[in-house]
Amino acid sequence: MTYTELYTLLKSCICDCLGADLHSGRVREAYQQSDAPQFTINDDVVVTYLTEKDDPYSHQRNTVYEETNDSVILHHKGTRVWDLHCYCYGPNSYEMADLIRSHILTSQLKSKLHRHNVALVPTIPTIQSMPEQAQGQWWSRWDITLTFNESYDYTEDVGTIDHIKTNVSIAKAPNQIDLSKTRAFNDMFTTNR
Repeated sequence: MTYTELYTLLKSCICDCLGADLHSGRVREAYQQSDAPQFTINDDVVVTYLTEKDDPYSHQRNTVYEETNDSVILHHKGTRVWDLHCYCYGPNSYEMADLIRSHILTSQLKSKLHRHNVALVPTIPTIQSMPEQAQGQWWSRWDITLTFNESYDYTEDVGTIDHIKTNVSIAKAPNQIDLSKTRAFNDMFTTNR
């Protein structure tokens, strides 16, 4: 899954938590270059930001070989760990953060995520109060960060060995080797890709 596809999936889950339409502008992406209309201090808005997390679990990789009729496929499997930061603004900012915290654990959203090989890490941190000064006023802001695991599988066609020709000579004992009578290894590999 691409970054944009994952971000859209997670953003749609946040919209589901809040009962908001994906295109309503109530849940927004941070640092947008366009289509980011200003909201006021009285608007209930969630700004989201998705970052990859440096986690020991994401450093592990598994490789698996799969034989097909005419080739061998190498699978590189692993897990990416992501943090979705949700910055909730407005008079109901705490209530929105609390809705996200409680509704993200529903079986409906778990199933939606699992269909895309994504799972919520169930240890959810507390909601943090982070008042923000903007336009000469203090804006109500409550933050919550959700962590997700995404499994991936990159494939690589490594081909097959079609033909090997090998000549080997073996001496009777290590101290009785007559180098004039031995032949060197002669290997020829032909690969198919």
